[in-house]
Amino acid sequence: MPTFEVDTTKIPAFKVEDTYLFKHYFDEEDVFTLLQEYYLQDKYRFEIPASDYTKVQQQLENYFYELQREDDLTPYCVVVEKGTDYADILRNAVLTKERSGHLIFLLKDNLSVEQAVEHGAIRLAESTLNEDI
Repeated sequence: MPTFEVDTTKIPAFKVEDTYLFKHYFDEEDVFTLLQEYYLQDKYRFEIPASDYTKVQQQLENYFYELQREDDLTPYCVVVEKGTDYADILRNAVLTKERSGHLIFLLKDNLSVEQAVEHGAIRLAESTLNEDI
């Protein structure tokens, strides 16, 4: 019997305390409806309690999405000085914190990090800030 491979869309899910945060636009209304209870409209992100993570992960697999658990947030964080134009960075931010006159952004994926760096942001690991987000 022939088999075929379907590419899955990988979505980083960031562990922050007892919650997993992620940001993704789902084209399929069914998927968004499935996850609607976890969506925070004012923050434009999903917040999944750790106790529900496996359930949500399995539900998303049915639609060819793969939640990727990310415990180390640093590779996804960039820093800009407060007062800098950061609208393009904010659009892709899952979480934002202010420290020592700087804004730290946890971005939704590696591509967003690369784009932010191209526009003048500094990777958290390369900055003078020694902060956990």
